[in-house]
Amino acid sequence: MKSVDILVAVRNEEKSIPLFINQFNVFTPDNVKINIIFLEDGSTDGTVNVLRDLSKKNKNVDYISLENKYGQYAALTLGLIYSKADAVITMDVDGGHPVETAIEMIKTYLRDYNLVQGHRIIYKRKKFYRSILSYMYNLIFYIFVGVNLVKQNVMFRLMDKSAKEKFLQNKKWWHIFKTNFSLNDDVKTAYINYSAPEREIGESKYGLLRLLKLSYKSFFSLLPLMRLLIINLILLSISVLGLYYSFFLISVLCIAALVIIDSSYHFIVNQYPVPLLKIIETSLPEIKE
Repeated sequence: MKSVDILVAVRNEEKSIPLFINQFNVFTPDNVKINIIFLEDGSTDGTVNVLRDLSKKNKNVDYISLENKYGQYAALTLGLIYSKADAVITMDVDGGHPVETAIEMIKTYLRDYNLVQGHRIIYKRKKFYRSILSYMYNLIFYIFVGVNLVKQNVMFRLMDKSAKEKFLQNKKWWHIFKTNFSLNDDVKTAYINYSAPEREIGESKYGLLRLLKLSYKSFFSLLPLMRLLIINLILLSISVLGLYYSFFLISVLCIAALVIIDSSYHFIVNQYPVPLLKIIETSLPEIKE
């Protein structure tokens, strides 16, 4: 029997968690062992109390409560590190990632896929400015980074153990929880389209500033080194031409862009918040020991 860990980062989700667990208990296939691990990160409501109570009542429910507020992706990465299952699914608890789609991911995985990526095709509550910014950013991202984010527009995905280990080896990806596997990685991938429902409980935690910060991190986290070198070469060439033809402002702007790009890349590559996470309490026995 295959085992699958459901990794869910939660903050102030005390009302969503019981419904989420009940849905999995109803839809889980008989030939799969599912364990739900909640990564709690800085809640100010009764989320920790709810998790503590539900983990005692349900053998397939565990939790890790974290002291530091380093965000959803750092918490999920910690969950990947501690997971011992044959496969993991990373998802949200608020209804935006349907449990039925997660079950479909599991069935696809059982047909020998290494990665099953959820693809959100409708988001009814997306604001107008988010739609415009998303389209522009995806286009620029594809041109400069070479990664199509349209099919990877959510972190809702299943990874088997081999894909998970390759993900963990690429620490840059930890910042934004997106992947950029190459053909050499031999990761057999499937995509599942789903229509995201209205958020059933609670409010979205992603405002404009947080989205811009995430976009910045995404660009440099997935930018391959070879493309970075090409961008450097182009900017240096334009700067030299600017000096030769006395277009000094262009040269200055190119050098400034070069410094910003290289320093940003260096910052993303060399800083990982996961080691800074501190566990307050947990129901996982291997961590308690």
